[in-house]
Amino acid sequence: MVTRALEGGEQAAVYRVSGAFDREAAWALRDAVVRESAHAIHIDFGSAVEVSELGLAVLANALLAQGHTVRMAGLKQRQLRVFRYCGLPFEELSAMAA
Repeated sequence: MVTRALEGGEQAAVYRVSGAFDREAAWALRDAVVRESAHAIHIDFGSAVEVSELGLAVLANALLAQGHTVRMAGLKQRQLRVFRYCGLPFEELSAMAA
């Protein structure tokens, strides 16, 4: 499941991923990112129990195409490498404010 909140007015959209980040969740988040109007996107995977690396690649390509400022939290180093391999610049956060 993916939930969205705004931070700092309309400047940053925060997406929190919980449960399994599988194919379906990845495409749903990708579609949300494509429609996102906020300049900055923060994605928190801290509550995800399973994260598909293929799903991360789908998300990385969408984020790269949109040109948002991106912050990530809650991913392991091997998962963060997927974003690096796709050429996505991002800031890694150890914890995100609620």
